[in-house]
Amino acid sequence: MKALLTFVTFLGFFTPVTAKPNAGLKTWGRFNKLPYPADKAFLYDTFPKDFIWAVGTAAYQVEGAFEKDGKGLSIWDTFTRGGTRMITGDVGSDSYHNINADIRAIKQLGVSHYRFSLSWSRIFPNGTRGSYNEIAIVIDGVNVIGYTAWSLMDGFEWHREYGIRRGLYYVDFNTPDMKREPKTSATFYRHVFSSYHFRVRNLCRYLLNSSNSRISYYANKMLYSSTAER
Repeated sequence: MKALLTFVTFLGFFTPVTAKPNAGLKTWGRFNKLPYPADKAFLYDTFPKDFIWAVGTAAYQVEGAFEKDGKGLSIWDTFTRGGTRMITGDVGSDSYHNINADIRAIKQLGVSHYRFSLSWSRIFPNGTRGSYNEIAIVIDGVNVIGYTAWSLMDGFEWHREYGIRRGLYYVDFNTPDMKREPKTSATFYRHVFSSYHFRVRNLCRYLLNSSNSRISYYANKMLYSSTAER
């Protein structure tokens, strides 16, 4: 028996789509192969005792509060309003108005790390340093429940294609052992965390005095740039 799936099209009428049971397995078979044989090691065995469980969200998907408290337009805000697109992130899961409940939920999950993104169009509504929106920055309460909120734009790696290759290490997938080469910031952040315990109030100004001329240069670029990265 064929399963009948009915979809409502943007034109307002019903279009029947039929498929045999388990037909999706054929499609899955074309995409379930990992790019490197060694990747299969991640699919088996048990998790190590020190495995770090974490969750993550993206600002546009969860914040909502479109145009709230001076927020500017982002690329996604504009994109989702083009043509026949009908779904936007204007509300999302409304984390903007439910941040305290969301933080408590993360605590209840028992995860040790939570990765979230920042909406730069909310922090810098028109994309310039002078448009800084102070009401958009809230970290009160996060440290109290055992988490540390921090965000360091890794500007020190822009000279090495940071926009393409992210993270604290470069990984060479062409070698059997997947050799890792630590970035400059991998060792630098360790020094900051161990020595200052997140108490550096103005990290960029501190970096300007770094003995590493390259770090100092990019810190200066971050501090005095007139354009906010989105």
